[in-house]
Amino acid sequence: MVTISPSEEAASADASATTRMRLLLAAIELIGEHGVEGTSLRRINELAECRNSSAVHYHFGGREKLIGAAMEFIGSRWETDTLTSHGIASTEALIEAVGKSLLDMRNNMPWGYNAIRFMQRLIAERDPKVQALWRTHFGQHLEPLLNAFQTLNPHLEERIVRLRLIFALVCLINSIAGLDGYYRTALGDVRGARTDAQMVDEVIAFITRGLGAPQLEHA
Repeated sequence: MVTISPSEEAASADASATTRMRLLLAAIELIGEHGVEGTSLRRINELAECRNSSAVHYHFGGREKLIGAAMEFIGSRWETDTLTSHGIASTEALIEAVGKSLLDMRNNMPWGYNAIRFMQRLIAERDPKVQALWRTHFGQHLEPLLNAFQTLNPHLEERIVRLRLIFALVCLINSIAGLDGYYRTALGDVRGARTDAQMVDEVIAFITRGLGAPQLEHA
């Protein structure tokens, strides 16, 4: 029987955790750039520098579980429960906290830029299996925001609250993912000398004007 020393076992565990993280971050980067359909397991292995072609299956159990793990990774580090734990006083303050937290992720986390693009890609994903993963693995991280938004807008039905919160999140994520593109729009340079933070302030101001609007009769 082969015996493994505690130090060897720890080194093996560390190596496994490192490989798992490299695969996770590679998937986030590639899906953010190419989408789910444009990202093969081979490309993920290559970017993660894994020689074992079965690495994704070994560490995650397959492609879909890897995507779910990537969603969990981003959602758990976004810490939406922390955003709503300090007594948010208004809808505007809630959206401001969300927008600034996403910008902070984009600019200050090593994987943040890729994570924002990953979320942007998945928002537009039409594959039912991926949509189901999105709801299962990421939806739970939006519950604190949903509860806070509902509390701040008791005049709106829950289904309208869900709809408007998704409108706000889609707008924020798409805007933050595309911050570098506002210099080159169909209307020319609409960003000018604005910083990233100032651009997000503009987006927040745009969003919050409509979030608390009276519910439409046909809604």
